[in-house]
Amino acid sequence: MTPREGPENPTTAAAHEREIVGCNLCSADDPDHVLSVADDWLGHFGGTFPLVRCRACGLCYLRERPTSQALVNAYASEQMQRSIDHRADPLSERLFWVRAWLRRRELERWVRPGYVLDVGCGGGEFLAVLAAGGWEVAGTEVDGRRVVDAERRLGPVVRRTPLERAGFSEGSFDAVTLWHVLEHVPDPLATLKLAIRLVRPGGVLAVATPNVESLEARAFGINWSGLVAPWHLYYFSPDTLGRMVHLAGGEVLALSEPIAYYSLLQSFAHARRRRQARGVAAVRLAVPFVGRILGLLALDRRWRGPSVTLYARQPATKKGLPHGAAGLLERR
Repeated sequence: MTPREGPENPTTAAAHEREIVGCNLCSADDPDHVLSVADDWLGHFGGTFPLVRCRACGLCYLRERPTSQALVNAYASEQMQRSIDHRADPLSERLFWVRAWLRRRELERWVRPGYVLDVGCGGGEFLAVLAAGGWEVAGTEVDGRRVVDAERRLGPVVRRTPLERAGFSEGSFDAVTLWHVLEHVPDPLATLKLAIRLVRPGGVLAVATPNVESLEARAFGINWSGLVAPWHLYYFSPDTLGRMVHLAGGEVLALSEPIAYYSLLQSFAHARRRRQARGVAAVRLAVPFVGRILGLLALDRRWRGPSVTLYARQPATKKGLPHGAAGLLERR
């Protein structure tokens, strides 16, 4: 089964356990309902999950979600293993390695090769690209099978544990990276605080996460490929990500919204599967999405990519960051 193609029944009652949470950025409990998102990526949990926007700070998140233990169990399931095995799709595999190389090149704009920690490193693919460039590497990963993959590539450099249990000393790393990890963790603010403490003076923190204010998210709405409930618990904009990193103790160096055309195809494929559209029907389905994209481009006059990428460091002095933080950040 490929993602979103059909559900499988949960194997335990624990899959249905849920909790209700407030805003992780400002601690307010004043949500504005945006839409209800069905669990149609794997169907492990079933039902729908309310996506809300905090009226106080603008952070988007799942108001009701599976408990942390239910999520841990789900990530260890066979369903998840089949869905994340990019090697089953040759095109996805090639794109994955190209993206890893581009990320290494971007990271080295901010810091020289040294000791790096990749949080949620999967099978160690990005670490392998870094190691080939002269980096000393370490990683964390909760999936034991992916840790085995990483050990085959790199040896015993990956700890099978969440970041908060990994036991690394503060100031250990020249760089800490979280590539599409932050949206999955139950407490992203706490994760960022710890990650920043692990960075040495002069080192950098690198984060990438889906961009809820992207052109693609606004054009496709419920069909946006980044809208994956309940696996994605938080949906950041450049503003909310920048303010959360600042609140965690980081000084934002750069923030970008890179274009990724392949992601557009994924969103359209999701819409097509939902409507079971083929041939002429698929072409007709594409017309309104193209119209929305062109309309949004006419309004914004720039293409806001499907992900937010941010680089930060520990600040030499603490400075306040106003509510409109995105205006102070360098956008490339």
